Amino acid sequence: MEYLTLTLLKEKGWTAGAIKKFLGEPEKTYKNLFGTYTKLFSAKRIEKIEKSKEFQDWFKKTKNSREAKRKAQLKTQANKRGENLNEINQLKIDIPLFKKKNLYIEAVKHYNWLWEDRGKLDKLVDNNIVNDPINSNFLNRISVNFLRHEVSSYEEELDYQYGRTGKDLAINIIRKKIYTAIMEKYPYLKSECMSQMNLRCF
Repeated sequence: MEYLTLTLLKEKGWTAGAIKKFLGEPEKTYKNLFGTYTKLFSAKRIEKIEKSKEFQDWFKKTKNSREAKRKAQLKTQANKRGENLNEINQLKIDIPLFKKKNLYIEAVKHYNWLWEDRGKLDKLVDNNIVNDPINSNFLNRISVNFLRHEVSSYEEELDYQYGRTGKDLAINIIRKKIYTAIMEKYPYLKSECMSQMNLRCF
């Protein structure tokens, strides 16, 4: 390769300051497709400069500085992740206790409200569905959804995690805590909770 661009130089570890200090003006320039000018530096001149003691000293110093900065950033991230997970591990989830039929009624209301809000009126179900045992699997599913989204701190806890360090692990822990809290209050929802937890927590 006879010439190197700024992009290629930076991939080799050169900084803007080093390019200005060691190379100065490019040997050539050409107008690219974006209407700006691409600078071309002689590969032979670059090779010669990179072998010089001055450049080697600079490169070693810069490399050590970058490595130290990277380690500091990793340590900071690890500390933030640890603090966040410590908060999550201490999080207490409060799930209200409804009588079974009342829970089903509230769950159906919530289910119908969601589909009505989306304009999917064909998805609505009759309130009398709560009286038919054949619908228990469906009722259990929408009940778990109702408890997670409407009467717990689930949504707020998830919103709080976005943008935080270690959020993926934290979100999984929160989900498991929510499902565990529901199972403790509602043993008959355990199967549905386990099914949803296996799908959502990974």
